[in-house]
Order: sequence, then C-alpha cells, then structure tokens
Amino acid sequence: MLAPDNTLEAYRTALAYGADYLEVDVRRTKDGVFVALHDATVGRTTGTKGTPEDRPIGDLTLAEVKRLNVANYGDFALSAPPNPKQTYNPARIPTLDEALQLAREAGVGLDLDLKEDVVGFEPLAANQVAEYPDVFGRSFFEVYPNAVNQMRTVQPDVSVMFNLQGPEPPGFLYGLTQPPYSYRLFGSNLDEFTPERIAEIHDGCGLAVPHTYNTKEGEPEALREGRRRGIDGAKTNDPEYLAEAYGRPVATRIDVTLVDGHLEACLRNAVNGYGLPYKTLVVEGFAPVMTLREGCVALPSAVPPDAELAFAGDSAARASAGRGSGLGRASPCADRAKPRSTLTRRRLLPRRREVLLAGTAFDIGCGGGGGVTGRAGGVEKVEVWLRRRAAGRCRSLRPNGRLTPPRACARRIWLPATGTSSWRLRRAARLPRGRYVANVRAIDVSGNVEPLRNLSRVVLRAR
Repeated sequence: MLAPDNTLEAYRTALAYGADYLEVDVRRTKDGVFVALHDATVGRTTGTKGTPEDRPIGDLTLAEVKRLNVANYGDFALSAPPNPKQTYNPARIPTLDEALQLAREAGVGLDLDLKEDVVGFEPLAANQVAEYPDVFGRSFFEVYPNAVNQMRTVQPDVSVMFNLQGPEPPGFLYGLTQPPYSYRLFGSNLDEFTPERIAEIHDGCGLAVPHTYNTKEGEPEALREGRRRGIDGAKTNDPEYLAEAYGRPVATRIDVTLVDGHLEACLRNAVNGYGLPYKTLVVEGFAPVMTLREGCVALPSAVPPDAELAFAGDSAARASAGRGSGLGRASPCADRAKPRSTLTRRRLLPRRREVLLAGTAFDIGCGGGGGVTGRAGGVEKVEVWLRRRAAGRCRSLRPNGRLTPPRACARRIWLPATGTSSWRLRRAARLPRGRYVANVRAIDVSGNVEPLRNLSRVVLRAR
C-alpha cells in the first residue's frame, strides 16, 4: 500500500498510475455525513485498537472524525522504524463529497462500497452522488441486494456491482445481466472468476472486475492470471502493480519549484499531474533522493537552481529529466491518455420513430496540466452503439434507422454523433417494443479510443 487507505492522498496516488476508478468505502457519521473508511471502528488506522478511543464511526460526529489521524498504522505510523511512508502521517478521513470533487477533477469514476452502517440510507447516497452528474455516470455502487430497487427508485440509471458468492449455477450470471436485474459489473475475489463465468458475464455485455489483493500467489501474478482469463479490470491495493502487470508504464515529468525558501522536486504523471512517491531521482553532482508524499521531496540546500535531475524509469513509470529552473523535460510523451464521455440525456421520442441521446466528452491530452479540466479540441469524434439484446445475441441500430438481424454482440455498429465536448445523436429509427442499451465512446485527435470498461451506458425502453 503506497498511502493510507481511503484517504485523498491514496486516491491521488492511484490516479498517478492511471487508475480509471477509485474505490471508496462509505460509512456514515453520527450527524449523518457520508465519509470514507473501511473499518466499522476507527481503531486500526488511528492506532487505538482495543482502547476506549476505538469507537464506531457511527458514534462520532464529522467534527470528531476530522480530528482523527488515520495514518497511525503499519509503516505509516511514527512509532514504526524510520521509513519513507511516514511522510504520509498525518492523514485525515475524507467526506464522500471530497472524494466526489476529486473524481470530477480527474475525470474518473468511483467504486462506492456502501458498508453496513449505510443500510437504509442507500438512496440518500445515490442522490448525493447524482449531484455530480459526470461522476455518477462513470461510477457504480456495491450494496446489499435488497437495496438495489430502493436506489433505482430514486436514481433509475444507477449502476450496481454484483459480487459473486459461488457456486452460481450455469446461466445465473447471464440472467443477472438481463431485466429486471440489469447488472453490468461483477466483482469478488479473482478465484471466483473462472473462464466459464467470465464468458457468461461477457455474453450478457457485463464486465468482470475482481479484486486481486489477498491472493496466495501475490498481487502482480494474480493480475497477470486475471488478464489470461479475460477479466475487464481489477481492484488493487497497489496501483503500481496494475501498471506493471498491464505493461502500461505511465509517462512522467519532473517539476522543480521553490517552496518556503528551498527547492522541491516532484515526479509527476506527465498526463494528469498527480505525484509518484518512493521513486529515486538522480541529482547532478549530489546523492540521489527519493520522492515522498505526493511524489515530492525537498532537495539539499546546496543544490543549485539549474541542477539537472533525472528519473531512470521502471516497469510502472517511464524515464524523465528536468532542471531546477522549473522547466521540466518529460519523457517523450505521445498522447496516450484516453478520452472520456458521459451520457446525460436519452429518450425515445413518440411512436418510437426517433431516438435522442446527448452528453459530454473531454480529453486531457498529453501533459494536460494537472487533470483539472479537459483540453479544448482534444476529442475528435463521439460515437454511439444502440442495440437490443436477446438470447445472447444483439440487434444493432444501423445508419438507415433499422436494426440488424440477430448476430454476435461483438459485431458493433458505431453511429457518429454531432459535436464533441457537447455531443448529440438524433436519428430516425423504427424500434420494436423492448429494452435497448446504448453505449458511447469518444476518440481523440491522437486516435486514442475510450476503453470499453469506461464507456457510458444507459438502458432505454421502447413502449
């Protein structure tokens, strides 16, 4: 673990390695505020386990929660032998709103695991996330099954993950992808995801996203094994492993700035600007230094302002170099950042003769300056795939407004939308009654295509 779990620092570190989603364990304080914490009590992360201060999070107000230091465990604790992870001490519990704001800034989704003390309040959590429409469209919830219908009552488009329990009978997982269940994402331990179960999930246009931590073979090997089986993504406690296992080292840059009278060097993701901790920087004429909290480190006072710094690169991050003037030279950075899209408006117009879909798309490009907003003009086009599924086959909408005969769902037909940052698809269509699924993908000017696992997806009904 690179940073204390369920903290903004941990989320930003995951973003530095290119994470598409941030897992947030959601609990509720005494005064009704949703916060991020894995355990039911605060003892493990605050170093008070087994003492009177080890209290349930539900017994504390937000003000009391915000005073807690959740970096008092493991290598992060100041009582541990000296090590680089102690620079993350102290760390605070973020609210759900703070996690949502970060996700909106970074253009990613959230995996919201609603814990037992949120039971009965799931619709409130769904409504709060829906106040951030772009994040809501990319996010999904993990809840107890009896809460799904309650959430869909207030937010019909909410996306929910089903966690495999095993052993599910043949056809069961496929059935969950169909109405009235309509699950899109499937999770649980990697051991539950046999090739047969993954194929069944894919037949229903679902995504297999197991977690690869707590596996006997170790996380890097578990990630590689998951790829061999055909999983669509993975949950990890260490996003560095994910970059290594998928062979996608992130492009980096070195920023050197003056902070409180001394030079500070930061190794950052060249695309989104988030920092990479625990990496060695070579400083011209001086001993190497290691990046610490948020990827930054104070340089020795004798280092001149124009000193050359370099990062040699590794299996998770590419090499880069920079000078103390603050003008870093990033590694050769072809634009590899995938664009993102959202689908915010959809309806089948009267008599089912026309379909209308609309939304937004953005692209941060290469070296987009911190990942706060998309760079204008980065998206070249937006495409939509609308289909009706039955018996494991799909009938896709063609440019002429009619559906194809039933055929393999892998044979997609992408229809071009009008516009890019704000896009719209309005098309005359003859649609029989039934349930339809629409996916959207953005393609940027460098040819990067939005990954399937990120595609905005909605369900429409022709009545």
